[in-house]
Amino acid sequence: MKKEKGISMLAFLVIVIIIIAAVFFWFKYFSEPMTTVVTGGAQQSLPALDKAKKARDTINKATQAREEAARKANEGVGN
Repeated sequence: MKKEKGISMLAFLVIVIIIIAAVFFWFKYFSEPMTTVVTGGAQQSLPALDKAKKARDTINKATQAREEAARKANEGVGN
């Protein structure tokens, strides 16, 4: 019985060591490159976001001008 308990304790220790090593290697080799990839993608999309904001502003100005023209036309018809 004692030998079986020793083997299970050894298996437990090996599993714990493997988990600790996996966490260590994850942070050392994968965490930093992943962060670089994620932030790099965000930096590449900034010009497209700026163009989209400019297009939105242009559309808003055109909509306001159309509403103003419609309002003036309605005032002219009412008089």
